[in-house]
Formats: sequence, C-alpha cells, structure tokens
Amino acid sequence: MKIIIKESQLRRILNEIGGYDDTELMNQHGSKIQSTLLSLFNQTTMIISDLLGRIKSGELEKDDYLAFAHNLSRKIDNDLNIIDSYIEEIFIDDDFKNSMIKYRNTLQNFQNTLRLIYDGGMGMGIEMSKNEIYKILMNEVNKLSEVMEPLTQLFYQVHGRFRDRLGLN
Repeated sequence: MKIIIKESQLRRILNEIGGYDDTELMNQHGSKIQSTLLSLFNQTTMIISDLLGRIKSGELEKDDYLAFAHNLSRKIDNDLNIIDSYIEEIFIDDDFKNSMIKYRNTLQNFQNTLRLIYDGGMGMGIEMSKNEIYKILMNEVNKLSEVMEPLTQLFYQVHGRFRDRLGLN
C-alpha cells in the first residue's frame, strides 16, 4: 500500500512527531533543550581552549594539571546529569540525539580518566610526572575533539531545521 501526502501535511506531521500541535509550545520546549545543551558544550569548549592556551604558553605546573583534572571532572559531572535529563527530550532529530549520546559517552570516559588522575587528591596523578599527566590529558582532549568538531556543525544544522519547522526562516 502506498500513501501519498501533500507537503503541507508532511510539515504538520513533522511538527507533531514530538507531540507538538502548537508551534509556540514547540518553540519553548525545543529552545530550552537546544540552548541548554549548546551552552554546556560551549563552556566545555572554552575550558579546554583555555587549557590548550595555557599549555602553549608553558605556564602550567603539575599542580595546575591536577587542579584542571579536578575542576573539569566536576564540570563534566554536572554536564552529564543535564545531558541525561535532556537526551530523551530530543524527539525529531535522530542524528542530533545520536551525536549527543556519543558526546555524552566520550565525556563519561574523559571524566573517568580525570578521576583516575585526581580523585580527591588520592589519584594516580600524585605519583605521575607533569609530562605523564600532560600526555594522558592530551590523549583525552583529542578523543573529545573528534566528537566535538562534527557536533559543532550539527548544532547549527539542527538550529536551522528547528527554525524551518517553526516557519522562522
């Protein structure tokens, strides 16, 4: 059996996939999800950029790396809680949802490594050299960057799709 629908009917179906029959409600809900996730993402990007800048300047000591591990671990813990509470709220954009899950899992792995390094001042980093901590952190930053780069583009695409659904473009 083949079902043929008009383009206007398709738009209405897409708007209602998440239970939305009111574009104002979709705008409020979708905006909250997208802006919160984008804000978390941007904050993490800025923290890592700051670390990389400080590494290039050569101003970091071992204690700075340990403090970074501790502080970023706390930040990631907060991010993971928020992502977990929002991930099921992404109804329409499966590619975005899958990318957020991949990002979340990569953050979790990064956090596990950070906890091994610091863990309340009792982690393995206490016995490690500055160079060993640096290598571990850079390895984790590279893994995270591989996930963050395509997600950056996807945030823009999803925002465009969202605006299209709302008729704002």
